[in-house]
Amino acid sequence: MTKYLGAYSFVPFAIILLSSFLFAAFVLPETQGTTPEELAAEMTHSLSESVVYQGPTEDTAVQIDVEWRKAMEQLQREEELAQQLGTFDYGFQLIEPKD
Repeated sequence: MTKYLGAYSFVPFAIILLSSFLFAAFVLPETQGTTPEELAAEMTHSLSESVVYQGPTEDTAVQIDVEWRKAMEQLQREEELAQQLGTFDYGFQLIEPKD
C-alpha cells in the first residue's frame, strides 16, 4: 500500500475512522441515563412492530398431534399387511452370487 499511496497511506484508515465516527454519532441511539429495563422495553416495542410471532394455539397443536398419530397408525398397518403378504421391503439389498 505504501508503494501506491506513498505518504498518504494513512488515508484509507482515516476514511474508515471518520465513517465509524459518523455512524456512531448519527445512527446509534443515545442511551446515557437510561435503565436496562427501559432499553429492553424500547427494543421490544420497536421490534414488535416489524416482527409478529404467533405460536401455535392449543387447538392447532392437538390437531397436528392427532394427524401425526393417524399417519403413524396407517403406516404401521400398511407395513404389517406387507409383512403378512411377504412383500415388505426391509431395505436390504440381495448380494448377487459371483459366477
